[in-house]
Amino acid sequence: MLPTESSRRVLRFGIVGGAVMLCFMALNWLLGLVLSAQQAFFAAYLPALGLHFFLNKLWTFNDQRALSRRHLLDYLSSVVVTF
Repeated sequence: MLPTESSRRVLRFGIVGGAVMLCFMALNWLLGLVLSAQQAFFAAYLPALGLHFFLNKLWTFNDQRALSRRHLLDYLSSVVVTF
């Protein structure tokens, strides 16, 4: 029996989360060699956030529509709330 689209989406969402976490950790570590811990964190956070957004948009949810201002603002507002 093949998994449903929903279960494949959940799996892709988990893979994206793990990949973004590894990317953020590596970038944070590298930047931490030359910046303070807080500066490295914030410098690594933005690229990881962008990677998370675009991987989920394009791969997890297969959203091929053009990026809208509302879509981006909804994502950024959820980031601010959870941060």
